[in-house]
Order: sequence, then structure tokens, then C-alpha cells
Amino acid sequence: MAPEGSDMTPSGLQQLLDKPAREFPEKVAIRSPDGFSCTFSELRASISSVASALLRSAVQRGERVVWLLPNGLEALQLSCACYQVAAISVPINLRYSAPEVAYMVGKVQAKMLFLHSSKLQQLPGASQLAPEVVATPGPAWDAFRSRADPALPALRPAPAEQPALILFTSGSTGRPKGVLHSHGGCWAAIQTAAETFALRSDDVVLVGKPISHAGPVQVEPLELW
Repeated sequence: MAPEGSDMTPSGLQQLLDKPAREFPEKVAIRSPDGFSCTFSELRASISSVASALLRSAVQRGERVVWLLPNGLEALQLSCACYQVAAISVPINLRYSAPEVAYMVGKVQAKMLFLHSSKLQQLPGASQLAPEVVATPGPAWDAFRSRADPALPALRPAPAEQPALILFTSGSTGRPKGVLHSHGGCWAAIQTAAETFALRSDDVVLVGKPISHAGPVQVEPLELW
């Protein structure tokens, strides 16, 4: 939270869902190939719940939250929840090898690691990679979600220069390198893309690549903007 007397206000990235949830609460926000869908109001509530669970897990401003997940609701919840609480979202592509994942998680000194349950057997020693490791779906994810306070968590206002996202390069000439993106930079990228594509409220955006990638991670919020 901002220091008492601070004039900091939540960033555009932190308020990503406020307007659509207010103006189109019953409109479908996301739809997946398996038939799952949820409205803007439902999505906003679920993201706020995950944000609250992060706060109750003692995730502080600027701490890194790594997620190794396929495209889906949990990945979207975690990335947006990190923005809300001013933590840094660190998506990792599912195709990276176990040594590469271990290197990246260690490099950013992750406070929490979220990964798909199917990756547990592929990542020996996964439970030792971060202070807390949560697999989803499963009881660990359910326990994490149960920490959420029913009350909407207060945002930790983030200035434009506040780090929001770390994306790792492919590592084609060496080990993958983490590239830091700010709240202001991510928000500008979303606005620019929306204006370039001339998106309207009734348009549908297809995200066909992993949202852990540099392109989709910026395109993914377009349908929420």
C-alpha cells in the first residue's frame, strides 16, 4: 500500500478490469476450448480473490511470483493479481527443461512458484525451488485460494516505473535472460495494440500462443481492456 499521505494512484494495469466489470458485468470475458467461460464481473472477483490470497501469503511489493502454467484461467488470475498487489509476474514457458526452469526461478529469487500439476514429475526437487510451491489443480491450489479474505483487497498503488513483469529470452546465445517491464510500459503496450487493432467492445480476441510469451502476454489483456 502507498505510504500515508502519498498521492500515488493505482496504475492502468491495476485497474484493467474496473471499467469492463462496471459497464459490462454480465458480458463474457473469456471463453476456453473446453467450454469454460466467465463474465467480466466474475473474472474481476476471482482475480481480486487471488490477489488477496497473495497478500495473505505475505507476498510483498516487488517480490517475484513465478508461474509455469498453460493458457487458462489460473494463468490469467495470477498475472493480473500480481499487478494488483504490485508484485512482479514471472511467466515461464512450459517447454523449458527442468534445469532451465530451476535456473530462472533461482535467478529471480521467486517468493512463490505456481505450476501445473503435470509438471511435478518433470521437475525433480520442485518443492525446493521457492519458499512456497503451489501445484494446480490440486489441494495445494485449493489451500492457497482459501487464504483469500472475502473483502476486496486494497490495491498497492504502483507508479509507472514500478516493475510489473519479467519475461525471459529464449537463451539462443547463452542462458535465458530476464527482461524487466514496468507498469507504465505494459499499459502503453496494451493501449497501443488496442488502438492499432481498432478493437470494439463486441470484438473477440483469439490468443493462440502461450501467454507466457512476449507477444501473447501483451495481447492477452486486450479482451479485458
